[in-house]
Amino acid sequence: MQIKDSIVAREAMMTSIINHFGEAAPMVEHNVFSWMNFLSEDYDGGMWDYHELSNGGFYMTPPAGMYKVHQKGNMFCEVISAQLAGIIATYFSLYSLSLRDYEDAEFYYKYICLLNEYIDQLDPKSRKLVLSALD
Repeated sequence: MQIKDSIVAREAMMTSIINHFGEAAPMVEHNVFSWMNFLSEDYDGGMWDYHELSNGGFYMTPPAGMYKVHQKGNMFCEVISAQLAGIIATYFSLYSLSLRDYEDAEFYYKYICLLNEYIDQLDPKSRKLVLSALD
């Protein structure tokens, strides 16, 4: 079954992230911004989009454009779309939060799995780029 990706309307963004992450929403949001800042010298802030997935997942994307993403841990370095950069930053954010907060690790892991399901259905080139960055 194809997972649908819906951009959350601006006026519903806060409600959306709170519905997904509760009181941890500000921490999740800040952590995604921090990961994007770490991964891309091209990133300089701006208005992000929130995406809700029909499987219950969630991710964020930076302003439209192309970003050079450099994942120093595995030498991934590619210029990619805002969507792919956002998926990668959100994934790393959720993963790092799962390691930092043992009591809520399973909660974050659930969102990682939902995002993985979405990544698996991306077109082959996009999927390969995302998986290479996450490797």
